[in-house]
Amino acid sequence: MRACIRLAFGFRRYETLHKPRLQQTSAELHVGRASLDRLADAPPTPARGLGTFARTAHALRLMERVAVPLARNEPVLLVGETGTGKTTLVSQLAALTGQQLVSFNMSAQTDSSDLLGGFKPVEPRDALLPLLATFSELIRRTWRK
Repeated sequence: MRACIRLAFGFRRYETLHKPRLQQTSAELHVGRASLDRLADAPPTPARGLGTFARTAHALRLMERVAVPLARNEPVLLVGETGTGKTTLVSQLAALTGQQLVSFNMSAQTDSSDLLGGFKPVEPRDALLPLLATFSELIRRTWRK
């Protein structure tokens, strides 16, 4: 029992002291134990519009926790209160790898159709009206001969 307590305490201490390394090469971004591919035309530093990102030990540990599943092509769901840095963290990772970020703000009211889309009823007249001019021109050229 004491060994388990020491092991758990040791892990917590390691987790609070550990600061993952953030390294960029021309082909990869290394965040702790995760390696993400970078686009060939990715800029060496993130764009200016992202604001300041403090690379504290806590922020780098969170970045590593997000980068590991991304490196393995696994989905990541970030949940938390507004303003805690979820979007900033992912924006920073996207900028460092040269990827385009598409962000969806989710809430309790978010439905699957918000992500997947759905069917919208369309009047036949509205769907065919853009084709009317082309069709009329084709008929006029065909029957003129």
